[in-house]
Amino acid sequence: DKAQELQDRIDKANAQKATLEASKEDDHTKALRAAADTCEETLAGAKGALESLVEEMKGLEKERGTLEDTLAQLHKDRDEAQEAVDAFTSAEAEGGVLAEYAKLERQRDTTMGAIEGLATGTVDGVPLAQAAKMAKKRHTDADKLRKAAKEGVVSCEASLESLETRLAASTPDAALIQEVSDAVSALTSAEEALATLETQRQEGGDVDMAPKANEASLLRDKEKLRRQIAQLDSRLPAALQDATFGQGVHGPVARLITVDPKYCGALEKTAGGRLFHVVADTLPIARAYMKSMPRRVTMVPMDVIRPNKPSKRLVSSVNQVSQGKARLAIELAGSEEELKKAVEYAFGCTVIADTLDLATKIAYNKDIHQKVVTVDGDVVSPHGTLSGGSKDTRQKQSILEMIADINDMNQRMEELDDSLAALAEAKANKAKADRDLRQARQSVTLMQEKVKLAEQRLKMSPRGLLSNQCTEMTDKLKQAQETLATREAECLERQEVADRLKAQADALKSGSGRTLEAAQEELVQLEKALKKLTKAKASAQRDKAAKQAQLESATHSIEESKASLSKLLEDISALTLQQNEARALCNRLSEQSMTAQAALDAETSRVSKTSGDLNSINRSLGHMTKEQQEMESARHKAKDTLKRNKESVQRIKAALKEVRQTNPSIKEWPSDGDVSMDGEDEESAEDMRQRLDTITEEIDTLSKGLDKHGSARYDQLAKSCSELNDKRAILKQDKDKIVEFIAEVNAKKVAALTELHGQVNTDLRRMFDKLITGAVANLTYIDEADITKGLQYEVRLPKTGQTGLDGLSGGQRSLLALSLVMALLKVRPAPVYILDEVDAALDLSHTQHIGELIKQEFNNSQFIVVSLKEGMWSNASVLYRTNVEMGVSNVTRFGNQD
Repeated sequence: DKAQELQDRIDKANAQKATLEASKEDDHTKALRAAADTCEETLAGAKGALESLVEEMKGLEKERGTLEDTLAQLHKDRDEAQEAVDAFTSAEAEGGVLAEYAKLERQRDTTMGAIEGLATGTVDGVPLAQAAKMAKKRHTDADKLRKAAKEGVVSCEASLESLETRLAASTPDAALIQEVSDAVSALTSAEEALATLETQRQEGGDVDMAPKANEASLLRDKEKLRRQIAQLDSRLPAALQDATFGQGVHGPVARLITVDPKYCGALEKTAGGRLFHVVADTLPIARAYMKSMPRRVTMVPMDVIRPNKPSKRLVSSVNQVSQGKARLAIELAGSEEELKKAVEYAFGCTVIADTLDLATKIAYNKDIHQKVVTVDGDVVSPHGTLSGGSKDTRQKQSILEMIADINDMNQRMEELDDSLAALAEAKANKAKADRDLRQARQSVTLMQEKVKLAEQRLKMSPRGLLSNQCTEMTDKLKQAQETLATREAECLERQEVADRLKAQADALKSGSGRTLEAAQEELVQLEKALKKLTKAKASAQRDKAAKQAQLESATHSIEESKASLSKLLEDISALTLQQNEARALCNRLSEQSMTAQAALDAETSRVSKTSGDLNSINRSLGHMTKEQQEMESARHKAKDTLKRNKESVQRIKAALKEVRQTNPSIKEWPSDGDVSMDGEDEESAEDMRQRLDTITEEIDTLSKGLDKHGSARYDQLAKSCSELNDKRAILKQDKDKIVEFIAEVNAKKVAALTELHGQVNTDLRRMFDKLITGAVANLTYIDEADITKGLQYEVRLPKTGQTGLDGLSGGQRSLLALSLVMALLKVRPAPVYILDEVDAALDLSHTQHIGELIKQEFNNSQFIVVSLKEGMWSNASVLYRTNVEMGVSNVTRFGNQD
């Protein structure tokens, strides 16, 4: 057994070793190492490329700096050249070389004309005397024009003076002036009003947009509140639902009080059925209302009821005992003053306490002796009874809490109505402001037309016409004065020409030779000066051309440098983009490398751990192999010993046989070696005894190394081994049968699940489409190859895309779950179903659809449905209605026809 156990351990260790050897360096590890090496190589290449880009960027930045410096120097040179050209041009404009040259040329031309006139006695081909007469005649003509212009000025001045006299003598048209003044004043007022309205319009522009932005939101909030109020109101008992009461009827007590939510449960427990009693002003009104009601109702006429009003002593005692931790119920139920008696009737002298211990202390106090209700709803009677215990956790809100919520919502509804009214008023004000603004603009336009018309009428009046004539005459006077100035200047100029020609003619008569020589000498001097100025002019023009060429060269160099700089900047931008991309690539590769390295480290750690486990297994395997070898050696030794023992036994048997043959006196020689002698021959017996002792000693000597039980143990082990092999074969056959049976069961299970999935999926689509028209729902495999891995929803709503559960609202999820339940019930029907408020979170339309679905799809089943919504009632065959009257629950049965 130990050898077999050791062999099993060795086989198991070898199998584990083979598994670890296989997993030590599997394809995944090799792939991880290859990926890590690839990432490292790619990262190294990317880093090298990035470094190359950085070096190239540095070179470009350096070149950019050089270009910018060169460009700055070129700008400086160009500015200097421009300044030189500007200075040269300015010098020319201020009377430089070129201006002096032009002046000398004009003097030379004049001198040459004079020389020609002196030499020939002519001016421009006309004799000098005749030229002098013509010049004098032109001067005379110019003088006549001057005198005519002067007479025109005098005439204009006289006419203007006459018009001004007539204007001063004329009487102003006061009515027209007043009309113009009034029109201007009205226009000013209208413009001020228009400016004020436009300012208000601009300041209120954002406010004007508010109604448009908020009205839709307020209407949505109002509609949402209305639905919430209707939903809460539908959850209330019929007696407490919102209704219209006649004159003098105030409604149920529960609707007439305001309560802190903390005390709603306690006050509801205190009043009980009295919360449903309807309050009226007088007994006749109560009777009339009661007769008009189709159901039973309890009326509280305010003029005849006698409420149990607490005394001041009771209030003082409660405050003293509770130390302010308990209050009377009527103090916690707020109401209008005129309804105080109804509140006292409903709550009486009951005390509300925070804890049960305090309630017990108050109820059993001899000065109080009143019923006490705790905040949790426990009731302590002064007569010694206690009521309470577990609470109904299914009811989320008490009646008073729901009414309080309805009142809050009604208040918010009123606030929304006020806001909507304010918005409507704001819209009306805006419309009025727009109308006022339009009217103001129309008024301004009208006033402007009136002002223009009044001014035109004023201009067309006699005084207006005189004023216009004065203005026109003033303009004519200015023009005449300007003409006179021009004529006087022309006359002076012609006077100078005539005088000069006369002087030349006189000089020609007195001594033309001397004057001609002087003019010729002056001409020679002018020619010399012109030659010098020509050289200076050529030099100046060369300097200007050089400066201009330098300026153009600098400008061209600047343009080239700008183009080079622009191209360099584009290269830098492109290189920067490449650098950023390379850096981003390096970052991504670094992350990938880190991820791959982390995975490789994890795999290396696993391989290291596997190697450690493998080494441990190898050590254990070595120990077990050594132990097996030792056991094998011991087994071989035992076999050799057994073989030697068998040979010794054979020899002993042969010796005994020989002894028996040689001793005929021995009657019997047992096979087991025991001898029995009769002892007839004493001598021969002694010899035989000695020989027997010798043989016995030999047998004892041989038996020392022989295991007496070795053969039996060997046979036992061989038998056990055979039995175990038989059992192993039986177990293998059983295992094969079980595996075959499991495979068959799994195949049937998958087939059954597939068939069931098809049926349920068909019914699910049909059910969900009935609950939400146009919606599609499917159950799909999580693993397409195996249905047993699970199913998941795929939902597509109308006008939306495909979505899962996360994209559905709470109500849509409820409808989807209910559709699945109904689909399952269609596949595995049952005779009776119970549904408890499955429509609590759904709209009325969805509730109606659920009721119709149950009625149409489950004709052969019976449904017991708990619901508070009419959509479910209208599809029921029988309706059981529960209500509370006088604190007692009643159940009423109605048929479908009712």
